[in-house]
This record gives sequence, C-alpha cells and structure tokens, in this order.
Amino acid sequence: MAKHWDVIVVGAGTAGMPTAIFAAKRGANVLLVEQDNRVGGTLWYSGGQMAATGTRLHKERGIDDSPQEFLDDMRRISHDTFNESIMRIDAEHCGATIDWLLDIGYNVDPECPGVLMVHEPYFTKRSFWSPEEGKALIKCIEPVLMTEVEKGGIDLRFGTECTEILRDKGGAVTGIRTTTSDGKAEDHSGDNVVITSGGYAANRQMFQKYSPGKPHYSATNPNSQGKGLRLLEEVNARIEGGENTLPSYGCVLDDPNDPMCSTYIGGEGNALSDYVWLDTSPQSRQPWEISINIQGERFLREDVPSVDERELRLEEQPEWRHYLVFDEGVRQNAPKITPFWTDEEFHAALGSHPSFLKADSLGDLAEQMGVDPTSLNATVERYNELVRAGEDPDFGRECLPKEIKKPPFYAIHCVGMSVMSPAGAVTDETFNVVDVDGKTIPNLFAAGEVLGFGRLNGHAFIPGGSVTPALTFGRLLGHRFLQWRRNEGAQSAA
Repeated sequence: MAKHWDVIVVGAGTAGMPTAIFAAKRGANVLLVEQDNRVGGTLWYSGGQMAATGTRLHKERGIDDSPQEFLDDMRRISHDTFNESIMRIDAEHCGATIDWLLDIGYNVDPECPGVLMVHEPYFTKRSFWSPEEGKALIKCIEPVLMTEVEKGGIDLRFGTECTEILRDKGGAVTGIRTTTSDGKAEDHSGDNVVITSGGYAANRQMFQKYSPGKPHYSATNPNSQGKGLRLLEEVNARIEGGENTLPSYGCVLDDPNDPMCSTYIGGEGNALSDYVWLDTSPQSRQPWEISINIQGERFLREDVPSVDERELRLEEQPEWRHYLVFDEGVRQNAPKITPFWTDEEFHAALGSHPSFLKADSLGDLAEQMGVDPTSLNATVERYNELVRAGEDPDFGRECLPKEIKKPPFYAIHCVGMSVMSPAGAVTDETFNVVDVDGKTIPNLFAAGEVLGFGRLNGHAFIPGGSVTPALTFGRLLGHRFLQWRRNEGAQSAA
C-alpha cells in the first residue's frame, strides 16, 4: 500500500472539489484523483444554474424566504416526488454555499437572486447564475483548491482512474485501486472514500439499463460514462431513481439521426453564440409556430406558461421527438426563436442545417419530417381555422398571431434532451452509501450527480437541483461529516 490518507476523493468536479477543500482545511491529508487532465468535470458543459435561500444577497435586497418555504416550492414543482429528507439538507445549507462562492470571487449575475424560466420556476427569487455559466464556478473554486494543494493538504492526481473500491473481509471500505494514464496500477488506503465522479448521462447503455424503454438524447459531458456508479454497483450499493426521466423541451441535435450529437450545450471554448438554443418560453417569447409530433399532430398548448406542462406533454410523445412548424410569413415577422444567433444565421440554417427543414409545400415538408402528409395538412388547416376564429378550443392556446400558409414552409426538428443521470446511489443523511440490504457501507460516501438527479429531484426538473446540492453536499462532507482516525472528533476550522 502507498501512503494512508484521511480522505480519498474520486472525481475533481462539482462535489469533489469542495469535499477536498473543506476536508483539507480541517487538517486532513486528502488524495484527490481525477481521470481527466483538468478539474471541473461537468461544470465545463453546464449552465451552472443554482438555487438558494438565506444568502447575504437575499438579506441585502430584503427578500424574505426560508428553508421550509424552499422545500414547499420544491414539493410543488416536483409534484411531491422529490427526496425531501436529502433535499432538506440542501435547503438548510445552500445559503452558506452561495455565500462561500461569493467570498471566493464567484462572478454572479447582478440580477441574482432572480427567477429563471429554463424549467418550472420558483415562486420566490432563489436562482443564481453567471454570464460565464458553469465555468464561473471553476474559475473561483479552482484557485482555492490549488492553494490547498500547494499547502500540501491535497494531493491532486490527474489522469488517474479509480478502478476498484477496496474492502476488508467485513465489508468496510479501506481504500481504492487506481490506474494512471500510462497504465500504472496502485492501491491507496484511507479512512474515508468519497465517490464524486459524476453521472452516466452520456452512456447510452447505462441510461437504458436504469430507464428501460426511455429515449436517450445526450447533451452533457462526454466523460459522463457512469464509472462511479459502476464502482458502487460492485460493492452492492443500492441504486434507485431511474424511473424519473423527463425530457427538456425544444432541444436541437446537430444530426437528428445521431442521439449523442447535440449543440444544445457547448463544451470548453464554445461561445454562447455557437449554441443552437431555442427560446420556447412564452414569458420571454410568445410562440408563432405550432408543435407537431411524429404523427403530424399538435399535442399541447404551445403557449402554456408552465415549463413542466410542456415537458410532461412531450414525455407522452413517441420517441420524444417533435417539430416546430411555421411558414415564411412567421419567419419574417415573429420574434427571433434562436436568441444566440443573428437573423442571418437563422435564415441560413433553414434548409441547410439537418434539423432546420425547408420546403416549397407542406407535402414536401411532411416528407422531410417523415410524417403523413395528409395528417400534417389537416393539422395546419385546423390551426389556420383557429387563427381565423381567434380561439383554440382544442388546446386553449391564446397566442394565435398568424396563419401558416405562405411558402416556403419550415420545421425545426427537436428532441427531448436528457441532460442529467436519473438513477443514483442511495445514502443516509450524512451521505454514507447504503447497500442493497439497507445497511450503510462503512467508510464509503457519495455526492454529486452519482446520487442521481431523478432520485433527488423526483419526476421533475427542480431549478438548481443538481449543481447546488453537489456543491453543498461536498462542502458538508469535508466541513462536517467525514471523520478520520488521526483527527477523530475534529471540529471544523472552516
């Protein structure tokens, strides 16, 4: 065995960085292993949206809120399907997490805290974000991490993959086995092993294993392959939550025939203007298009204010695919649907980008869409009747600005994107991993997406329900929950 560690952290991402930082601040000697050649993990690909209550910005701006009100709002958004016992920990401690980020230089948008309409919004201003998205979190946390590395409290090893969780004969975790990029294998013993190596959203096989029968279109870190979850499976950890899949509405693939090819979220170096992102929120842009499923039929009220309602209706559609159909009159007069593209870029994409279809007739458009021409023609004619009548008894749509009748005709091919991993490891309220028999596995902990977005959030997208818990739970593990023989019973110095 190599050096014995007080804390071993697997994954230097959203949860792993604060776990290592706060444990080191308490005097732990920490081994932090990262398979990539940089810290940050999925934050490089994330919008970085967070949510919190009780921050100093709330107090400065006179916004009254409480952890219980936060939880009640989570219950409403999730239809009471969320994990209240775990998310209560987030609600009670997320304010301190945001304040810590502000202390270390987080580039918060001046509008924060605010309300975002990306998913079903809170009733209170709780959302936090940055113009630099998830990269803003890396920019402020990485220097703090490297300070602890320079002090000697953290041994950070890039290009190092954890291949096995080691246990003694009684089942208690004793360390990990790693393999470096050059093939060198090494065992490391430790009092605590914390798995924070992300999810499996880019692993089609694993996604279908835990959410059988559900479509899978990926818009996430390509390294999100579920290696941490596989490590936990090998020690008989209980894995739950895969049934809680929900598609994001209005997402575009670079290639409609490649479910893993998305421009919905960009990677390192991608400017915001490179995104193919559609503004489908009626609060910021009323829809002029109609939403058509692969059967050539409308399936929802396009201007319904609830993001959750649009996502739930899309979930009912075959293959989670749909089209936004419009004509030249709409193209010329409607508010721009691609906010990060210029008008010229949008116009150029129509008929040239494989997800932006163009045809001289509805019949030709239907052929490109792969839908029945008769069905599409009937759907468009019915919609035009509703526009002329000024009301929509079929779905209750209120925004009926213009008939769809002037060629050329257009369709944007959209899919319901999976941006997170639904299933994850079950833990107790100190994030000690639980096995299939309901017993905690001694010395083994987990935080971050490996806990499962669906397991925590339920059958919904709770705004900030991934990034904030990952940061908060990592901070609490290092700050409070982890104990080690050399410093047993130590009180936090942070």
